[in-house]
Amino acid sequence: MAGWGEPFPRWSPFVGSRRVPPPAAVIPVLLGGPALVAMFDLMPLAWAGILPEAGSSSGWWMALARLRSGPAMPWGPIVPALARALAYYRRRRPA
Repeated sequence: MAGWGEPFPRWSPFVGSRRVPPPAAVIPVLLGGPALVAMFDLMPLAWAGILPEAGSSSGWWMALARLRSGPAMPWGPIVPALARALAYYRRRRPA
């Protein structure tokens, strides 16, 4: 997915100058987005009770906060990764 091109660099052992198979580029990108969310988004850990969660005046406000912030948590890392993987797949698929 890097800007250096479609083949592996010549200096790469065993695969140098060979064409990069699309699954070898798409699968790590698709797995990397959720992995980044799991590593760097602390909100699910707070919801699981592992980390302290910001307090609210009632359970309804907490439920509303979870409902409103839940879909936004994975937005940052997953959407760009999926867009890059889809663009790469479309560019590399057989005609």
